[in-house]
Amino acid sequence: MKYALKNLSALIRKERIVFAMMFVSVFFSALLLNFSYGVYRNYHTKTTEAEINNTMLRPRIADGQTLTKKDLQAYSEALSQELLDQMEVICAETVPEDGPGADMGGTFKMRYRMVNGKYDISWQRESYARTHQIKSGRFLSDEEAETGAFSAVISDTDNIFPLDSETVTLFGNEYTVVGKCRIDSAYPIVPFLSLPDALPFTSLLIVFYENVTRAQYRELVKTADSVIPGILVYDEPEFPDEDSLYIYRNIMLISALISLVSAANLAMLYLYMVRKRSRDLAIFRICGCTRSKAIRLYVTECLLISVPVYLVGLLVYVTVLKKQLSAIYEHMNEVYTPLSYLAVFAVYLLTVFLITEIVVRRKITKTVMSSLNGGVYR
Repeated sequence: MKYALKNLSALIRKERIVFAMMFVSVFFSALLLNFSYGVYRNYHTKTTEAEINNTMLRPRIADGQTLTKKDLQAYSEALSQELLDQMEVICAETVPEDGPGADMGGTFKMRYRMVNGKYDISWQRESYARTHQIKSGRFLSDEEAETGAFSAVISDTDNIFPLDSETVTLFGNEYTVVGKCRIDSAYPIVPFLSLPDALPFTSLLIVFYENVTRAQYRELVKTADSVIPGILVYDEPEFPDEDSLYIYRNIMLISALISLVSAANLAMLYLYMVRKRSRDLAIFRICGCTRSKAIRLYVTECLLISVPVYLVGLLVYVTVLKKQLSAIYEHMNEVYTPLSYLAVFAVYLLTVFLITEIVVRRKITKTVMSSLNGGVYR
């Protein structure tokens, strides 16, 4: 370290122009690397969080295909819990072709949520209780929803079944009536898991608490293609800022490329300095300095230049440039953390170290041998 500091001091005194070029190279590398990281994270945030002005998605059932209760169950259970937590409700509808009410052309609606891998009915029960719509009996329990019990809640007004019915038959299953509610359908409310696996649904609606994001849309499409291929068709929404995202990609790639070129340029400049100081290096070797020690000496010297200058560049970026860039890139402020700054610095430091190590290792022996053959003291 002592010799490296002495060599660095001599370099600054004797090769001011070269040192200034090295300073500029490292300084702008720090700016560009952190800028490209910010652009990348801003781009990533916009691609995943870009949203349409709608909280609902209504996929179509492909022509000639049937979405059965078994298909819908498999699809729902394959979605991530993170995505399911963002859904307000999944609503599937079908028009019964036979049984009570079939001649009326009514629509059976199945609404449910999934919480921790279980079919949840508590939200609906709480909603009916809060609005005093449970007129007699009770609503479905969590256990009935989770086990698919043959229990039903019927309408107390618009009902295709007699109001005094103790049991009702729906899709070939007999259900025990546990309560009467003011509901918006002539058909009863039953647990999703109690429905026959072969029951076909005619439509599907997925409602989110907030506007649908690109990440949510992609997971829904990917899961459908994987679990029930060819059945559900999602029309791609027009997510905003496609042109901006294209520009971000280009800026990010150009900035990263310039940063890497700057790192390589630093190594090339330092290699130039190694060649100019070949006489000093030859004397070190004659005095017992091994090849590996000589390499470590010059790599350490290069790092002693890089680290302080990089930190100066980082300080300028954080205190000056980032504030200005935040006005252009809306997520720029929130993407940086102390760990992210450290990670970017580590990448740059590793790049400089590897490039310097390679070029110095390849050239140092040749340079020394050439100086020895020519005579050190000439």
